[in-house]
Amino acid sequence: MGYFAKINQQRQVVDVIEATESYVESLPGTWIETSIDGTFRKNYAGVGYSYDYALDCFIPPKPNNPDATFYQDLCQWRVPTPVTGSI
Repeated sequence: MGYFAKINQQRQVVDVIEATESYVESLPGTWIETSIDGTFRKNYAGVGYSYDYALDCFIPPKPNNPDATFYQDLCQWRVPTPVTGSI
């Protein structure tokens, strides 16, 4: 058994299931295996994530923050932590 993400033509994840590879091969559409612990494809796929063929990873949706930066090595978005207090 494994976890598989179905992606649409825009490479968006539209479904994630736990199934055997032979079962997934019988399903219509494009299914890509994902790992729940991130040991491959960087992140566990979730509905709304996208799949990048070049990086071979699942990418979470971009946060609603203009300062969000995409880190390609992690396939993650990061938002800067505000500095609080005074020096």
